[in-house]
Amino acid sequence: MNENVRIELSSCALTGPDAPKIASAAIERANQYGFTLGVQIHNTAEKELLDKIRTFDLPLSFHAPVLTDYVANFAAKDSTLAFEMLDQTATLMRKCNVDKAVFHGFFMTDNPIPAFGRGKTYEECARAVWRPELVYENSCVCKDFSCTPEFSERLGRLKQNLRNLKTRYDGLEFMIENDCPLYVSGMMFPETFQDLEFPVCLDIGHLWASSFVFQRDFIDSVRIIAETSYVKMAHLHTSPFTSAVPKEKWTDGHKNFSSPTQMNVAEVIRILKQNNVKHFIFEFNEFSTKDIDIFAKMWDGK
Repeated sequence: MNENVRIELSSCALTGPDAPKIASAAIERANQYGFTLGVQIHNTAEKELLDKIRTFDLPLSFHAPVLTDYVANFAAKDSTLAFEMLDQTATLMRKCNVDKAVFHGFFMTDNPIPAFGRGKTYEECARAVWRPELVYENSCVCKDFSCTPEFSERLGRLKQNLRNLKTRYDGLEFMIENDCPLYVSGMMFPETFQDLEFPVCLDIGHLWASSFVFQRDFIDSVRIIAETSYVKMAHLHTSPFTSAVPKEKWTDGHKNFSSPTQMNVAEVIRILKQNNVKHFIFEFNEFSTKDIDIFAKMWDGK
């Protein structure tokens, strides 16, 4: 039975004038399989888009921080700004009847990181805290700095802040997401999750990229993180990148389930299902009801 399985569209797929029609068709198709349909409000969403999606009367989650000026970096020396950004998001969550949010929270910098979207590109915001020594030459792809003293120090700060975060917002659940290995990202290595003791949103596209860049087995990495029992949500999307592309040229995917890919998404779903993950975000723009059909087949092991 699928009545406890929740699938959500990204708000990025609902920016156009046909958004109500897309949402209505998705509801109907999800109901056919016994899934609950919702929407995750992406951190790039404008207030107008949030307000429009709220009229669809669907359950919502947030990709935090939403409608803030900065991202939340809990690995910085001073975490005051990070808590302020999630405090603002928590207030908005309660206003919108949202009880779950995911965020990126581990960055190799102490400088404030502008939130992208709402007129600012991802690259523009990331380059504001650019550290060329952490990436390959002429690339934005991260080197493996997981054995450095700085990484260990920042990971320690992150874990302490996450312990405080767990009890800060009564009735709300925040999850940290693994990062794509770009710019100053830090949450990229499977072993980092093993004693995290904090809820996790597993982004399989980001893990596909980090597995290749750091020469890890993708499916083994999925299993390592899933078996921690911390994974409460997953971002699902596919990537067109293969080993034919040099690692210095890799980036994010965010393609739908029909797109060509070498990712074994069906096996990923099997592992997540086996580890009691029942909340999935279709994190891509080009959504169609066919994506629900494909997901349903994978969920059923077909």
